[in-house]
Amino acid sequence: MKSVDVAILGVSGTLGQEYVKLLSRHPFFRIRSVTGYTTVGKTLREVLEEDVPESIGDLEIQPTQPKKVDADIVFSPLPNDVARKTEEEFAEAGFTVVTDASPHRMDPDIPLIIPEVNPEQLSLLESQRK
Repeated sequence: MKSVDVAILGVSGTLGQEYVKLLSRHPFFRIRSVTGYTTVGKTLREVLEEDVPESIGDLEIQPTQPKKVDADIVFSPLPNDVARKTEEEFAEAGFTVVTDASPHRMDPDIPLIIPEVNPEQLSLLESQRK
């Protein structure tokens, strides 16, 4: 399968750093763009608290604007107060936006996907296989 180019908005925040960890190890995603507000112009290696994979350490943090992003999918761990406007701008620019924020959670045309809705149900999987 061809890898999908992704961007992470607000990369220097706690959730942004988690996205870096998860997506940098994923076989189908390739981190191509990262954005920030106060860290623009710095590299991931300069900003992140933990080890950064060599392949993305030199990525320069761009302003959080659609025209500065080169990706197919945008992952947004932005806080709610910033997410509403910013995510709308990215969606209007044609990006697929995956978000943790709540402002659009109940919009009828926004799919709500939560793989871990009922984590307690995972314990039943083993017994169902028997």
